[in-house]
Amino acid sequence: GALTPSQSAHRILGAHDSEPAVRTAQRVAKTLIQKRIKTMKSALEIAMEKTSTIGEEAREELKKLSPGQRKNIEETKKLYAGKIAEREILFQQEMMKLTGGVPLEAALSQIPPEAQVPLDEARLKHNEVREAFEIERDEKIEAIKKG
Repeated sequence: GALTPSQSAHRILGAHDSEPAVRTAQRVAKTLIQKRIKTMKSALEIAMEKTSTIGEEAREELKKLSPGQRKNIEETKKLYAGKIAEREILFQQEMMKLTGGVPLEAALSQIPPEAQVPLDEARLKHNEVREAFEIERDEKIEAIKKG
């Protein structure tokens, strides 16, 4: 069977009836656990550090750009955000037509798999167009940065 923490401490220390030995083992275990917890970083802490580093790098990069370049980059980002949003609306409208006005989540559970092919094709096309806009936007921004 499984040993209790006290039994484990007794075995580790070779003590059978020594309460001070048990308390010592428990203190040592508690201290080791606390030290381990202090050295472990949560996924959130790691992500925040990475985000901070990326943010610092982006700020440094922005400092190197002229006000005109910054303005052109912002305008490019806005232009493509609009194009992507417009594409998203068109995609939603296309989905509504294909599903007969039934919301996509509900339609997927009601439509047999073979009838979902047009939905899958429309979703694939939408993703390709969105990715093309994102690539085009990023290329334009890089060209602006290079002057």
